Amino acid sequence: MYYNDYVRSWGRALKKTLYIDNVWALSKHASWLLAFFCGFMLLSAEKAFAQATVGSTTSATTTNSATLTFSHTPGAGANKLLMVAVGLGNTITTQGGAPPTVNSVTFNGTPMTLVESALGLETRSVVYYLLNPSNGPANVVVTASSNTTGDGDPARINASATTFINVNQTTPLGTAVKVEESGGGGTLNLIVSPTTVNDIVYSAMTVDEGGSTPTITVAGGQTTLANQSGTGFESTHSASSYEAGTGSSVTSTYTFTAQDHSGIAVLVRGIACTLPNCGTVTLVKNP
Repeated sequence: MYYNDYVRSWGRALKKTLYIDNVWALSKHASWLLAFFCGFMLLSAEKAFAQATVGSTTSATTTNSATLTFSHTPGAGANKLLMVAVGLGNTITTQGGAPPTVNSVTFNGTPMTLVESALGLETRSVVYYLLNPSNGPANVVVTASSNTTGDGDPARINASATTFINVNQTTPLGTAVKVEESGGGGTLNLIVSPTTVNDIVYSAMTVDEGGSTPTITVAGGQTTLANQSGTGFESTHSASSYEAGTGSSVTSTYTFTAQDHSGIAVLVRGIACTLPNCGTVTLVKNP
């Protein structure tokens, strides 16, 4: 039998053996070797798409220091992404001027990439990311430009690190959106569009001038990752959260008892479906 005839014969046999209607089935006359081969191929294809999920979160705070170091454990999982949110501002009860900037963020000695920075007069929110971090534990190191604010008062650095799993490693993030406000306050809305059901919207914000102890509350549908409070009218308070994609726009909402505020939101992309029919693929044997 010539090669082309062999291929056509194999194709006809395979067509008789298999049928497709969201479920692949094997005829009782097919060999178990063929069953194993087809099952292996289908399961491999199924791993080509997945909804992004949230792993571990660690947070830490320092005052009157230009460096914040804390340990984070990303843990096991395929196609990971590490996000670090940093909030900077004042620590005391009087106005402290502009907060320091962030010079760098590293994880396990590897430089992370800046996503976005937002300045709300006396508060600064910054987000960094790193693809496929080691399982850890290892140190996150945030290095700021100064240990003081623009008025010379001690600065405060809040930071949180969150691991995401099943993230697209080629284009992990969408375009970040940000809000920068001085005074006012009460509610912050960050709108990310479009999203898919495989995605997650990650957001973070920082406030100050919030009475004796500023508070931040996330809206329903969001899950809090970190909520770091200071003490005193001007003390810096930071929070981060996430929300699942919906197939349309997603609004991350924070309410707070404060004035100056800044915030950032960004889409974390899940791994897109590559099969004709996205969903669970099951291999069964006919009676």
